Amino acid sequence: MNEALFTLGDIPFTPKLRPISGLSSDIDFVWAVMSRINMEDSLQPTGVGSKHLSFNGVTFPTLGMEKNDPAGTKQIQELEELATEQLPQPLIDGMGNFHGFWAITKISEDKENFLRIGAHLYSTYIINLTRVPMDSTGTDGDYRNGAFNLSKYRDQIKPFLTKLSTLFN
Repeated sequence: MNEALFTLGDIPFTPKLRPISGLSSDIDFVWAVMSRINMEDSLQPTGVGSKHLSFNGVTFPTLGMEKNDPAGTKQIQELEELATEQLPQPLIDGMGNFHGFWAITKISEDKENFLRIGAHLYSTYIINLTRVPMDSTGTDGDYRNGAFNLSKYRDQIKPFLTKLSTLFN
């Protein structure tokens, strides 16, 4: 059984590793503003803008120290390494539903309650994501010609693909 709440790229968010305590989302609705003399500004809708997700959580890096468990200290570091790749990452929930590709736009971490040895008892973090439209192109000219490569995530999205195939058969 998959205990991950969701997976971003290859990184699972589980109750034990990278637990999430809050999730928020927003969508930008874009309006062009035209100033007018002696009148209120005129607004013209120009469409739907970007979709954003923000989630926060708490990690406890000192819990695994006595067992030599590297996961306790690497939870946020792995996300930073993924963000450094600057490639869109698939977001897949625990049920196997594929929610598109997302870019990590910001990672914030606050380390709190330090011990004498310099280790901190817990960290709070916030991860900000922005959805990448499937027709987006990147700095390399394209993200595999607009067709994102899902092959390495095949096992994670298999339930989604199975549901999708039943809709069209």
